[in-house]
This record gives sequence, C-alpha cells and structure tokens, in this order.
Amino acid sequence: LYGRRIAVTATDGQTTDVRNDEDAVYVVDLPPEDLEFARASMIAARQVLAGELSLPLGDPALTGLEAVEWNDGSLGCPQPDKQYIQVILPGFKFIFEQGGEAYEYHTNRDGSTVVECDRAG
Repeated sequence: LYGRRIAVTATDGQTTDVRNDEDAVYVVDLPPEDLEFARASMIAARQVLAGELSLPLGDPALTGLEAVEWNDGSLGCPQPDKQYIQVILPGFKFIFEQGGEAYEYHTNRDGSTVVECDRAG
C-alpha cells in the first residue's frame, strides 16, 4: 500500500512516520481519532498550495506535521485589522517543500479552513 516511509523529526526532537501511497498523497501515523482528520486537512492544504503554484497535487513534499490547538480563528496566522473568533480550535500545522522552498499551512481539524502562513524557514 505504501511506497515510501520517511521519518520526520520535529525541532523538539520528536519523530513522526510519514508515508506515501501510490497517488503520492502523504499520510501520517497519528492517534486513530486524529488520522482521518489529518488526512483530510493535509489534502485540503496540499490542494491550496498545488493550486497556487500550478503543480500536480502530489508534487509538494510533506516535510512536517503537527496537531495543534489554535488560540483563535486565525489558526495561528492573524492578519492585520481582522478580528477572529476567540475560541480554542483543534487543527494541524503542515510544512511542504517544493523547489527548495518551504511553505507553511494551518488548518482547522476537518480541513474546511486552510490558512497560508508566511513561508517557513
């Protein structure tokens, strides 16, 4: 089922297994209650990035994933002069690499909201 298995190490030293299937859509080993949400959110973020760069969906490489509880509706990427709902929102932070550049996207838990943050690194 999986063509490759990649170990990704976060800056805090924790390692997560990242795998890709034959469609080059990456999935991550998370607790079972988060896995389907992470997949849906990752696909949503990947679609936004691939669309912005006019690339095939599978081209950007997933290099980082973190389950996060965002402090408000900005999903960690507030824009000037905007107001956000003040509630804790579970979601994910994704880092993708393409063409030597890193791109950071934040989502809510089900991936229905995707926010591009400043380019990572």
